[in-house]
Amino acid sequence: MGWIETERLLLRRFKPFDEPSMRQVFMDPKVMQYSMGTKSVEDVGQWLSARLTEDPRDTGSRIFAVTLRSGGSAIGYCGVTDTPDIDGEELPEIGYRLRRDAWGRGYGTESAIAVRDYAFSTLGKTRLVALIDPDNLASIRVAERLGMVFLKQIMLPGYDHPDHLYGLWRG
Repeated sequence: MGWIETERLLLRRFKPFDEPSMRQVFMDPKVMQYSMGTKSVEDVGQWLSARLTEDPRDTGSRIFAVTLRSGGSAIGYCGVTDTPDIDGEELPEIGYRLRRDAWGRGYGTESAIAVRDYAFSTLGKTRLVALIDPDNLASIRVAERLGMVFLKQIMLPGYDHPDHLYGLWRG
């Protein structure tokens, strides 16, 4: 499947023309403040190139471009990726990030709910996690709206403070 529809959004495979929108995500200091910093033009190009070459049959991970159903360019991304090592386990992590001009409208929650449901029903995941900076209250609210609960603090390589690990099991 290359797309998911919600009431207001279309989550689809990335296209080359999404690069300017993704620059607005990854190069904006406010959007990236709870990450490991902003990315360069080259970093964004490499990230997008990896999305463009993803195998649509891969059940391990899927990252969608989030767009408005009314049309236009991507307003961000939402997807699920297998984390390589969380306390010795490979776990499917849900991730979401939107351009700043799309904040405050419920798009993050709407896209994340769609991806959660897709991960459970189509990808066959039985558990999802989210790693969230403890100061990122907006992301925490999205995780909680998905039904996720705080599990513990976890220190990731290269970080100077622990993230919060949230989890959800298919009910």
